[in-house]
Amino acid sequence: MMRKPLLKILIGALGLLLVLIVVLLVRAWRVGQQVESTENLEPLAVSLDAEALAQRLAGALRFPTVSNQDPARIDSGAFGPSTPTWKRIFPGYTPISVGRSSVG
Repeated sequence: MMRKPLLKILIGALGLLLVLIVVLLVRAWRVGQQVESTENLEPLAVSLDAEALAQRLAGALRFPTVSNQDPARIDSGAFGPSTPTWKRIFPGYTPISVGRSSVG
């Protein structure tokens, strides 16, 4: 009596497994068709100003990163993304474009 419901569940599970295998095989085949050769790609022509990049990196390294154990002595304004230094070093940066995340 209990064999029929158990057999139906087993057949259903095997059917779902078969459908999953077919879907995975079809998707793998389609991904294989979409891969393009990278042999004929030309490198991008990008000109970088090494001096400007070095100045930006140096400015980023000057940010105050040491906090204090005493919460009253922490300068929370130094860590905010709205400081003028952020806007000068990274002109396209806005808190909305990157998103805000606070740690601690």
